[in-house]
Amino acid sequence: MKFGYIKIAERYKYCLLIFLLIAFHSINNYFWIKQDSESMGWDDPHHINMVVSLHHEFKNIFFSNLSFSEKFKSFGQSFFSVHLASLPFVITFPRLVHSITALISFMFKDILFYIRFSNIIYFVILIVSTYLLGKKIHSPKVGIISAYLISFYPSVFGLSRKFGLDFPLLAMVCLIMYFLLRCDEFHNRLFSVMFGISLGLGMLVKGQCIFFIIGPLLYVILKGLKK
Repeated sequence: MKFGYIKIAERYKYCLLIFLLIAFHSINNYFWIKQDSESMGWDDPHHINMVVSLHHEFKNIFFSNLSFSEKFKSFGQSFFSVHLASLPFVITFPRLVHSITALISFMFKDILFYIRFSNIIYFVILIVSTYLLGKKIHSPKVGIISAYLISFYPSVFGLSRKFGLDFPLLAMVCLIMYFLLRCDEFHNRLFSVMFGISLGLGMLVKGQCIFFIIGPLLYVILKGLKK
């Protein structure tokens, strides 16, 4: 029986190491953010303000007496246009990160804490996609080493505790690059579709996503055309 557990642990050791890494950063960031409520960057208050505005807007929509179609229409309008009291203009482009955070914040009482802690979602994406990239390029060992290294980079470690768009963008770029690598010059239909979906989501996170993807994407397209 003991040897059976050892075999299972050996078989899933990389999954276990990834889980331990995610658990460490989740617990570490939880207590850090609980104790240090003022570690914000220059534009963090604007992003937090947007989430709070969306939260109240969604709350008014969901608990109103409007029909389902009217609620859906109002929800779409709120998603594409959010006015910030701290900014003298109306933002008219999609805000995927803010909307996801505002929707999930209904599950928590301490909204301001959750807004900052919500980066753990993108931390998981970053760790897993980095591991998969290293595994695909070389081996599972390289993937594990890469995931551990990137998670402890000072800039990555610090950004994970600040609510903004740069950290989610980092995670999405890694995920997009993994799907681009796996699509086999767009011969693999499944991963080609996943690449397109992830690229679209990345653009909804932050438009600058295209600047990180355009070089590798053009290389893959030209390489595929040669074949």
